[in-house]
Amino acid sequence: MVSEMNNNSLMTIVYIGFDGYSDLWADCFKLLNLFWNDRPYRTLFVNNEKEVAYENVEVLHAGKEAEWSKKVQLALDKTDTPYVCLLLEDYFIGSFVSTSNFQKALELMNKEGIRYYKLTNMARVLKNHDPLYKGIDYLHIIPEYDEYGVSLQAAIWNKDYLYELLGNENYNAWKFEFYRVKETNANSSKAKQGCVFDDRNILNLQHGVIQSKYLPKTIEYFNS
Repeated sequence: MVSEMNNNSLMTIVYIGFDGYSDLWADCFKLLNLFWNDRPYRTLFVNNEKEVAYENVEVLHAGKEAEWSKKVQLALDKTDTPYVCLLLEDYFIGSFVSTSNFQKALELMNKEGIRYYKLTNMARVLKNHDPLYKGIDYLHIIPEYDEYGVSLQAAIWNKDYLYELLGNENYNAWKFEFYRVKETNANSSKAKQGCVFDDRNILNLQHGVIQSKYLPKTIEYFNS
């Protein structure tokens, strides 16, 4: 547990980007600043080399050859908070965000020693009725059998836990989800202990792009 820190000092928001997807960035950060303009957290954006500037966002360059993992490592090295909210450039905030929800999530993580707090669960239907975490009606325990329970969907991470899963290599995001997390968890009898997901989608995220194409339902959502 981290003591004697206010909520604003607990978390850094980190976006990871790829220069080849730079056409997404202006919309991504415009929506962030429109719908969460009162966020009290430092916001970092790590790309390769492209020079860009966005309001209330610090841009870091990881280098031409840096894959996803090296960008995350750079971001973590540049933060002094115990938690990071890790986000991707192709998930767009779709309506106003309540900072209070984040403050409460951070308080719970700090109090309970939660290592991973998934903010949306777009790929999973609750067919198995995943159990609630301590009776909180929107918060679920990620079961050990959920192969992709810990993933790169939007989440708040304990920085030490994320460091542990990352390792020191230079690799892409898919390797992290398909191999690195599994390899690390294979050595633990309680790999997902302290890992939960919030079913409310408190960032109001809309998945923007798959295989280099905008999703029609996302275009329709923002047009409306």
